[in-house]
Amino acid sequence: MESIFGDGSIDVRKNRKNSTTITHSSNAYEVDYLNYVIWLKKKLYGLSKYNIVKRNNERNLIFNSLAISTSYTPIFQIPLGKKYKVDIPPIIKNSDDLDIIASFIRGFIDTDFGLIKRLKYGKIYPSLDGTSSSERLIVSLSFLLDKLNLKHYMYERQFDKRTNNTYTRYKIAITGFSRVSSCLRIIKHRNPKYIRKIRDMGPKRFEFEGQF
Repeated sequence: MESIFGDGSIDVRKNRKNSTTITHSSNAYEVDYLNYVIWLKKKLYGLSKYNIVKRNNERNLIFNSLAISTSYTPIFQIPLGKKYKVDIPPIIKNSDDLDIIASFIRGFIDTDFGLIKRLKYGKIYPSLDGTSSSERLIVSLSFLLDKLNLKHYMYERQFDKRTNNTYTRYKIAITGFSRVSSCLRIIKHRNPKYIRKIRDMGPKRFEFEGQF
């Protein structure tokens, strides 16, 4: 469910009545994580039929399940189509179970965050960044991070240098070796891309115990 809030979506198939398509998107270089998502869907839902569609640098896992979508949409309030105003479900936000909160954040960070290597005063400075078009989603995610005592900050971005377009995006960032280490350790990340990024920056700078 958490991956839907990141690089995922639920859409109605126009050529079939009451048929929905659930999509999980990932980078072409994240095949190992995509295989983990497939394994997880099989374990949780008994998923047996699915397609992987290759599109440029993307790999989209696509499957149809009316049963899953009818639980995702009314119970977890995940909208069909675009997620401009999506929010984290109350059942997650109101939970005091830190394992449930960490699990949700893990799915979100594994699918929709990036570990960026920046330079600050001539030194490498990591930043774990996530962006969404939904302000509600970012504010709620901040609320959950506070429950886990993970320090972070939020801000708006209204210009994209890549496209020269002006639009509002809401961003959340966890910065610094200590804070990024704490976050990835607490949520128990599953996406190997973070291991590769950490190795690139120098694993000794991160506060992990023999993971890398």
